[in-house]
Amino acid sequence: MVAIAYRACISEQWVIVEMRNFMTQHYFIGIHMGAFAAQLARPFIQQNRLNQHYKVLTHEEDYHLTLLYVGALTNSEVSQLQQALHVIANETPTFSITINGFHYFGNPYGPRVLYLSIASNDALMRLQKKVFKATTPYLASHVKNRFNPHITISKKRKSDEALEINQPIIEPVVFPVHSFELFSIHPRQIQKYQIIHPFLLQ
Repeated sequence: MVAIAYRACISEQWVIVEMRNFMTQHYFIGIHMGAFAAQLARPFIQQNRLNQHYKVLTHEEDYHLTLLYVGALTNSEVSQLQQALHVIANETPTFSITINGFHYFGNPYGPRVLYLSIASNDALMRLQKKVFKATTPYLASHVKNRFNPHITISKKRKSDEALEINQPIIEPVVFPVHSFELFSIHPRQIQKYQIIHPFLLQ
């Protein structure tokens, strides 16, 4: 009876921990692209019938370029991080990025992620490095700054069957960056990312 009670107690504690982890709000910092990127991605999605092959297609309002995934934060940490990001925004002039095509992560005959690619951009790299430095106190100690700028279109294949993706060549498209944003993540909702706060560039 004692052993059973002990296991029940451990099980209850595990459930409580799991519920706390589930309820903890997670965040990332990025550049909201929304309808601008969705318009570019829409013909690509339709032509390749991505809804038949991928579990997750980006909602039209969710298109973004991730600067840094932060993870779980307390309300106090969110407030502190916002202050640090305001300082960065006040020191950073507006700039532009160029979307220059479609690309993928993974096997070319069944990519795990399809995305809009971004041309090399020094201003973007400088902003991302500043964001990473400011956010370091809130990240796990083992996190490295691996930044590969892209705008996700679809991810998570429905099957392992071979899939040939048509990657049309597009004219480079310029997107003016006037701000970056702190987003909260809501994986169970259709629109999964909510802008918590925008940070206007100078």
